[in-house]
Amino acid sequence: MSLVPSANVDRGRIMPRSVWLASLAVAALIAVGANASVALAAAPSIGTFTYTDTYVDDGLTAVCGFPVTSTATTSGTFEAFFDQSGNLTRVQIEQSSSGTFTANGRSVDQTSHQVSLINKVDGTETDVGIIIHVSIPGGGTLFLDRGLLMFDSGGNLLFEAGPHPSFDGDVPAGFCAALQ
Repeated sequence: MSLVPSANVDRGRIMPRSVWLASLAVAALIAVGANASVALAAAPSIGTFTYTDTYVDDGLTAVCGFPVTSTATTSGTFEAFFDQSGNLTRVQIEQSSSGTFTANGRSVDQTSHQVSLINKVDGTETDVGIIIHVSIPGGGTLFLDRGLLMFDSGGNLLFEAGPHPSFDGDVPAGFCAALQ
């Protein structure tokens, strides 16, 4: 869940682009308000966002051997915090998404709910919650990626708690089979 998009497709893992896209949206909103006076700079900027994203997931395509398309609608809130000089120090993003992975005329559901804490001083990012839950419509869970992930400023994993099969590249065979 690095802010670097290429990190989202390493090792065939499923990493929702939502954190990366939400971070870009937050940065743009903060930039618009960057001309606020220093006296007001210490107050956090708070906002909401909603967007829909559709793309061919390169990691899943590589794992399954056929194109897998992700479509998800994400909504959430963000808070951007500043020091007394008006410098951005951290961003907190809470978001939920739902959508599908599709291939060969079939689909499986995907949902997520997570909080991302981005420390703009040291560059670390902590993501906690249900990173991604993939299930068969009307059926059972194919996999559930949940817990906590912490990254350094270079997008390298510092700490992992909880099962993260998609992050670790352990996409179950049942996922590809459900889309064949």
